[in-house]
Amino acid sequence: MAFTLFYDGLCPLCEKEMTHLIKRDKDKNIIFEDISLPDFPQRYPKLCLQELNARIHGQLDDGTMITGLDVTHKAWMLYLINIITHRRTT
Repeated sequence: MAFTLFYDGLCPLCEKEMTHLIKRDKDKNIIFEDISLPDFPQRYPKLCLQELNARIHGQLDDGTMITGLDVTHKAWMLYLINIITHRRTT
């Protein structure tokens, strides 16, 4: 159940939320991709940096791109599922 979340590491608000999520993504259900890294365009040549900078994007397992609040919702739902799963096993 991998989900790729594209975020701007130069944006203080984005960086703060991603740091929070990264710490809590213990099962590594989310792949965090910082679009501000120099090698990002080479690793994702089909994605448009202007579009990614304008709005948060995520990519589902099947390749479908989602944007905006759908991305935030997906990431936090994966976090909540992680909490529920770990509570059941402890």
